[in-house]
Amino acid sequence: MTVKVNQMTSSTLNIDVSTNPTTVTNISPNSVSPVLKSIMTLTVVGFSQTLTLSDLEVSLINRNYPTKIYPQYVVEVGTSGSN
Repeated sequence: MTVKVNQMTSSTLNIDVSTNPTTVTNISPNSVSPVLKSIMTLTVVGFSQTLTLSDLEVSLINRNYPTKIYPQYVVEVGTSGSN
């Protein structure tokens, strides 16, 4: 298969389509200060690959104002409940 993204073509990429997408099932704590830095933990299910920090982007979106997008700084990734 050949994949073309942003004018770059590659035949080495694979695409897997899942009917069960990866989802975040828990965010802890459920409330943080908008001023003070805090560590938030996201519990993710349905991701079977090795998650690497450089491949991950996290943004929070306000449900009432979907144009308000808040990019988050990811500190680390873990597996099976480890940090």
